[in-house]
Amino acid sequence: MTEAAKNDDQRPVPREQAILESFFTQLGMFSFDRAKDYVEKEKDISKSAGPIWASLLAALAHLAAAEKAYHNMTFLGQKLGGQSFFSRKDSIRTTYTSVFNELKKVISMGRLSSSAGSAPFLEDLLSHLSEQLCHFTQARTEIADFYEKMLALANQKSVHSEELVSMLESVLHKYSSKFHHPILSRMEGCFQLEVDVLCQLLRCQVEVCEWRFLPALLCLHAAHTKLTAWAQLFERQRETRKHLFGGQSQKAAQPPHLYVWLQRLQGSLLAKFSFYFHETLSRQTLAAEMKALTARTSPDYYGRASSFIRKHDAASVSLVFDNRGHESFQGHGYHHPHWMRAAKWTS
Repeated sequence: MTEAAKNDDQRPVPREQAILESFFTQLGMFSFDRAKDYVEKEKDISKSAGPIWASLLAALAHLAAAEKAYHNMTFLGQKLGGQSFFSRKDSIRTTYTSVFNELKKVISMGRLSSSAGSAPFLEDLLSHLSEQLCHFTQARTEIADFYEKMLALANQKSVHSEELVSMLESVLHKYSSKFHHPILSRMEGCFQLEVDVLCQLLRCQVEVCEWRFLPALLCLHAAHTKLTAWAQLFERQRETRKHLFGGQSQKAAQPPHLYVWLQRLQGSLLAKFSFYFHETLSRQTLAAEMKALTARTSPDYYGRASSFIRKHDAASVSLVFDNRGHESFQGHGYHHPHWMRAAKWTS
C-alpha cells in the first residue's frame, strides 16, 4: 500500500458522511422512526449548512416514512395490528415519487455546483448518493406494484405463479447494482434479501403444483435460510420501554408486517408441501412423529383430511395430479438427477 493510500485510510470521516452512514444503518435495521427523527434533528442543527445538505436531509426524512409504510404494508389498505380494510392511505407510488422528485432536485443542485467548478467532495457524494437512491425509490415502487398485483390475484381460483416469478426476476435484474454505494450497503442487502425470499417462495409454489419434490424442497430451504438471516436483524435490535411507575425494560424489536407476511407465506407453502408429498416424507420417519410434524403446519391439511375420513366414514381422500403434457414427470418423491425413476417410489 502506498503512503498516499495509507493517508486516505487514516483521514477522518467527514461529519456528514458519518451521519449518512448512521441513518442508513438504522434504516437497514428497520428503525424507521429513529432514522427519521435522527435526520430531522440534524436538519435543525445544520440550518447554516449548504442548501444541498438540507435538501437531502429533508428527502431522507420522507424516505424513512415511506419505508415504514412500505414494510408495514399500509399501502395495501391494512391497518397495522388490525385485520380490517377501512381506508387506504396515500398511494405508496405517490409517496416514493415525491421522494424521487426531492432527490432529483439534490442531483440538479450538485450539477449546478459542478458546472460552476466549485463542487467539493461532499456535494459530489450527495449528488451521487441521490442518483442511486432515485433507482432505489423506483425499485420500491415496482415491488409495491407487484404486491398489489398479488393481492388482486388472491381471489382468483388459479394463479400462474410462473408469470409472477418472471416479473419479479425482471425487476431484480433491472435494478441489480443500481444502488451499490458502500453507504447504502445495508439498504441494498435488505432489498436483495426481501426479493430473494419472495422469489424462492413463488418458485416453490410452482414446483409444488408441478409435483416436483426436490426442487420444491430446495426452494423452501433457501427461503427459510434467508428469513432466518433476516430475523437476526430484529434479534440484535432492542427497544427500551419506560414503565408508568418508573423503571424501564428492554425487549426485541417487533418485525415489520412485511416480514411476518413472508413468514406466513412460507408456512402455508410448507403445509402444502407436507400434504402433497406426505407419502414420500412419511417413509423417512415414524408414523407418530410424522403426525406430530404435520400437526404443527398451518393449516394441517393431512389432519383435516384424516378428520374428514373419520367423521364421514370415507374410504379415502385422493389428491389427483394431471400429468398430461408433463413428459418429464417421473412420479412423486425424490429423483436422482441421473436416474429415470424415484429412489423410493413404486408404481
